[in-house]
Amino acid sequence: MDSDFPSSLVIIDNDESWNEFCSDMLPTEEPISQLVDNDLKGFLDCEPMVQNSDISDNNVDSMDQEQVENYSFDNCMEQVELWKKRTSTKYKEKESALNFCKVNQDFLLEEIKRRDETIARLQQELDQEKSRNLQCANQHKRDLFMMGKLVNDYREQNLKINRKFKEYRSSVQNLNGNLGTTLESRGPVLNTEGHALTFGFN
Repeated sequence: MDSDFPSSLVIIDNDESWNEFCSDMLPTEEPISQLVDNDLKGFLDCEPMVQNSDISDNNVDSMDQEQVENYSFDNCMEQVELWKKRTSTKYKEKESALNFCKVNQDFLLEEIKRRDETIARLQQELDQEKSRNLQCANQHKRDLFMMGKLVNDYREQNLKINRKFKEYRSSVQNLNGNLGTTLESRGPVLNTEGHALTFGFN
């Protein structure tokens, strides 16, 4: 009989359907014991069923009755049911962990979005505050420039007034000395004593 498993399997149970079932269920070349937990390693050790090089027609006859019974169809079905339960349990655990990770991912994405919005809002407020401060600084500079210009204008005007006043005072003093000798005796006399202009008659 052509099969991926040795013909000794047929000799053990004489069931061609069982041989085909095992061929479909155990297509790997690795020991089945690696697919289950360590506590079932001895119970599910089916390496001779998979590794063709370890079994032949000659050594099948030397296997004791207990080893032959371990390869019965019922035991194989029990193993399949065990794998099914464990696989279902593992799948549910992984699915639960995946859902938990998705919830955490959604929460983190929402938190990142919220913080990005907060950062953008704070950045906008900071830019507006900088713009207001810059406008105030420019306004203060303009006011300071205008005040400085006004003070300089006042200083120049004050210097001009002082210079004009000195010229006027000097001219008045010169007139006070000349008028006393040139005016007639009955005419008015200009007096500048005490920096006050008064008229008198001789």
